[in-house]
Amino acid sequence: MSVEDSLTRLTSTIYEAATRTEAWPEVNAAMQRLIQATACGVGLFNFRARNGLICLSSGFREEFLDSYRDRYAEMDVWLRREHVHRVPCTIHVGRDLAA
Repeated sequence: MSVEDSLTRLTSTIYEAATRTEAWPEVNAAMQRLIQATACGVGLFNFRARNGLICLSSGFREEFLDSYRDRYAEMDVWLRREHVHRVPCTIHVGRDLAA
């Protein structure tokens, strides 16, 4: 499947998820495939409390998600760089944020 076809299919799935919330895991998995990532997730962070969780994911083991939420989120270098996350319409790659 071409990149254009993949993007068209992903866009369609995103529109579907706007009205059918159970489609969001499908969106995440499609993004993972499109960018050929080993894992893909959407994080929810509270910068004041310095905590967070991966609220939508594919490719992560459940134990990782639990340990991140319960222990490691508070140490996450991303949470120390709030200004980077405030740029509208920006997609971040983990290795770039940690640099």
